[in-house]
Amino acid sequence: MFYPSTATALTLRAIDARTAGGGAALPLLALTLAGGVAAAGARVARRRR
Repeated sequence: MFYPSTATALTLRAIDARTAGGGAALPLLALTLAGGVAAAGARVARRRR
């Protein structure tokens, strides 16, 4: 199961990357990963019903 803290950590990492001058690629990668985590969480939730 995925907890909100995981999403928060990913968001903070994306902000860190942007602040460090990582460019647009790292925040986009973090958003993609967060989307994958959300999709996996939804799949698990559907299975448990």
